[in-house]
Amino acid sequence: VPLWYFLPAPLGHYVISPDRQRNSTIYTPFVESSFPFECEPGRYGEDDNRDTQTSLLCTGPCPVGHYCTTATFAPALCGPGTYCRLGSSGETDCPGGTFSNATGATNSSDCATCPAGHQCPTRSARPEPCPAGTFAEDAGQSSCVACAAGTFASHLGATACDICTPGSYC
Repeated sequence: VPLWYFLPAPLGHYVISPDRQRNSTIYTPFVESSFPFECEPGRYGEDDNRDTQTSLLCTGPCPVGHYCTTATFAPALCGPGTYCRLGSSGETDCPGGTFSNATGATNSSDCATCPAGHQCPTRSARPEPCPAGTFAEDAGQSSCVACAAGTFASHLGATACDICTPGSYC
């Protein structure tokens, strides 16, 4: 039993049509429950152009700085602490020891090195100063280190611990 489908399809979808006409005969063995077909993750379909809507390529790969889930017609902007390459289906986290407060970052080089005295866990939007009692001696740390017995750091953002003064307990 043939099925007739008339374009345009909903945005973010496509119909297999060898002749790319406004309507096509589609036989039921090729029709799935999610018909018309959804643009794959990492691709988007933002227009109702026949060439776009009759190709599994949809409009094209998701643009840099954005990500596209299934059936996307409006690519989502990558958030702070992440980046998105061409054709991304989701955000990629900035690695531990780095951060990015920008939206729409395009690759890992957009993630800046965390400064000394701060910690930047995975997906950090901004460096966090080390809490009192901890330190980060070097830049690029994902977490702060606790001061050893007999030492202390009384302020935020310490890059080293101080030795306890005689007669004090640390």
